[in-house]
Amino acid sequence: MNCSQLREDDHSVVESCLYWIEGISLMTVGGFGMVTNILAIFILTSKEMQNSFNWLLTFLALFDTIFISFVIFDYSLIRALHWPFDMESTEYAILVPGMIYPINNIMFTASVYVTVSIAYERYFAVCKPYDYRSLCNRKSLKCRVISFILPVTVFSVVLNIPRFFETELVLEERDEPTEPADNNASIANSTSPQMFLTYNLTDLRMNEDYIRYYLNWCQLTVTCIIPFLVLAYFNYKIFMGIKYSHIRTGNRAKRETKLAFILICIVFVFAFCQIPRIVLNTQEIFMTDEMIRCREEFNPPAWFHCGASVSHLLLVFSASSNFLIYFSLSSMFKRSLKLKMCRFASFLKTCTEKNTETTSEAPIDMADGVDQKAEQDQDDSAM
Repeated sequence: MNCSQLREDDHSVVESCLYWIEGISLMTVGGFGMVTNILAIFILTSKEMQNSFNWLLTFLALFDTIFISFVIFDYSLIRALHWPFDMESTEYAILVPGMIYPINNIMFTASVYVTVSIAYERYFAVCKPYDYRSLCNRKSLKCRVISFILPVTVFSVVLNIPRFFETELVLEERDEPTEPADNNASIANSTSPQMFLTYNLTDLRMNEDYIRYYLNWCQLTVTCIIPFLVLAYFNYKIFMGIKYSHIRTGNRAKRETKLAFILICIVFVFAFCQIPRIVLNTQEIFMTDEMIRCREEFNPPAWFHCGASVSHLLLVFSASSNFLIYFSLSSMFKRSLKLKMCRFASFLKTCTEKNTETTSEAPIDMADGVDQKAEQDQDDSAM
């Protein structure tokens, strides 16, 4: 049986999907996301924005920024645009399979579970306001944030430790063209064997149980199904709590409700952008037996390749859209952004005025000084 489900006339379609979706679109969306996430971090960490919800959003923006940068480097620059090196190079073998690939999986897992943590924090604040207020009085802001971020980070690292052992560096002999000496045409097309550093898949990565249970079932369950169910539960409770919150009065209840609306929008975008990934992971489960049988020769159909490109783009879009949600729904975020922009504009204006004052000072005319000295020498000689 043929291990490749990709037909000959489908290669151009896959290349077009790779170039336009992962090369151009993903890099554009990801570039916007990196800039806005960094800007959001500066705003969310300002003095007027200090609360546990905003600090969790800060860590979400941090994990998302690292995730976006690695995805752009791997999928957009290297795989789609073949810059600054291609997948056959030594640089790629050293950097991507054993470093960037597992670290990016850690960042993605951390981003998913920070979102779950934010949902739990809002659920606790909206649905159990008195217990939440008591917790805020008993524990400092730093302790509350660490109690969320530390378990998420440790769990994300532990879950993805096997990713570091999926590849190994090896030396491979390749025939490379030999440069002709003294323009000798007889050896112009000759080749000579040379050693290159590349990578191979390890026995762990090719193990049937590893593919079936860790790569397929574990990843689908732990990073898709469980977060979806937990987020659905928390958002339902939060929505019901918001309907009940009209009974409670005061600025604190209104503020908690606004933050809950921000979370609901974040979760909605997150859930929508995860749909292609869930579909592809589910399809991989049905293709597991063929993947194990064909091993490295397995090649999925064209729709799967293009679907993977769309999935990568939507994951980057999800990681890039939070700034727009904050700006649209949070009046405090907009005020803080406006304040920082005014301060930055004032700083630029001050620097410009200083430069203008420096350049507007009258320069010393060296020619006048020479003429005055010459006149003085003439007077001295006349005396």
